[in-house]
Amino acid sequence: MKIFFTLMMILCQTVVFAQSPQVDELLRSADNAYEENDYAKAAAAYEKVLLVEHKDHKILNRAGISYFKLENFAKAKDKFRLAALYGPVNDDVTMSSYYSNLSACYTYLNEDSKAFEYALKGYNLDKSSSFAFWNAASNAQNVGRYTDCIKIMTESSLPKLNVLNTLYARSYLGLKEYDKSIKHYEDFFANYIPDEMDVNINLDDERYFYFKALLYGGNQDNLNPKIKKKYQERQIALFEKLKNTKWAPKILELMLQEKNSSDEGKKMSEKTLEQIYSKDNLSDLEKIQVENRLGNFKGAYKTGTDYLKSHSDKTTAVYKKMKLYQYVASMSLLLNHFKKNKSEDPQLLKQTISHLKAFYEPNKNYLHTEIEGNTELLEPIQYSFSALRQLYPDEEEKKETAELFYKVLENIPSSEARTFFGKMKELKVFTN
Repeated sequence: MKIFFTLMMILCQTVVFAQSPQVDELLRSADNAYEENDYAKAAAAYEKVLLVEHKDHKILNRAGISYFKLENFAKAKDKFRLAALYGPVNDDVTMSSYYSNLSACYTYLNEDSKAFEYALKGYNLDKSSSFAFWNAASNAQNVGRYTDCIKIMTESSLPKLNVLNTLYARSYLGLKEYDKSIKHYEDFFANYIPDEMDVNINLDDERYFYFKALLYGGNQDNLNPKIKKKYQERQIALFEKLKNTKWAPKILELMLQEKNSSDEGKKMSEKTLEQIYSKDNLSDLEKIQVENRLGNFKGAYKTGTDYLKSHSDKTTAVYKKMKLYQYVASMSLLLNHFKKNKSEDPQLLKQTISHLKAFYEPNKNYLHTEIEGNTELLEPIQYSFSALRQLYPDEEEKKETAELFYKVLENIPSSEARTFFGKMKELKVFTN
């Protein structure tokens, strides 16, 4: 999630009136409309003036601001670009504001590299501008230039405002320095000041990234158990604030991801997952995912089976996902039985193969390019490997399952896939 920002309002200066009385009147009309927040009328009037004064950078800026306020970022970008082209090259403050506003347009147009390029130009021209400073640092973070973001903030002589902790925290999260990210989020929330520096911070966004830092930080090896417990408690508290927001599904997705962490870290994540997702609050789709993640494969299989029996529309996204997770539960039951008994269960094997075949058209020989290019055909394979990794984290122990595991996957109707998985089975390797 990118950080967005508004325009540098240094541009709201009085324009120099042209010589023509008719143009002067249009400018007055445009400025009045602008001051009254009637940006559509203002933009139309500025456009008429620009037919005569097409190189007036101040009028171009006003037109750009009007289009920006109308969320027509493409037109705003064009106006700011021309303002920078015709602007006073020896006036660093003005040119900085033009570049910064051009950068803002590129951000909203999802051209993040361009946004960072012009933000940095603006900041280098006027390092006393808090707006240009924030613009450059936040754009560096947006494009994943985390070290640059930290450097810009650390080397700046501007006051170290609390809102900067969000950029530090996000950057350290991106660099996987989770403890530093957590510390900056602690400082930010402890000292939060609304609308500081005229930056519109979405607190729910920052809570989500804080949750993410706590989750990954809690999975670190050799972390003090007391700190792990503290991180877990904070995750639960943050979830209470986010459970009715757009971030709730994302948190579930995070909790269900496979992360390279210690067994202790995974157990801690599972404990947190159990606490923040009570069955009473879960949809069927969330429930089956949580049950699979926590190793309740029988429960997950029943949840999937019950749902599929009671829903006849097989074309919905939820139905397709429930079908996928039911298959994952069946594969997990098969692999878990083998792990405990060192033998395969013929009934479970037959059931799992039947579920796998249901994803593909019968009597068709798929090319590998067809499977790779179709998510619904590829996901059963990917999730098979995920189930295997969850139950068999040890590579040597995993090799014991090769015969059984690939006995399932060899039922995909593709001669290319069967040949590939046959070689994998023979070599006892697992790469999806």
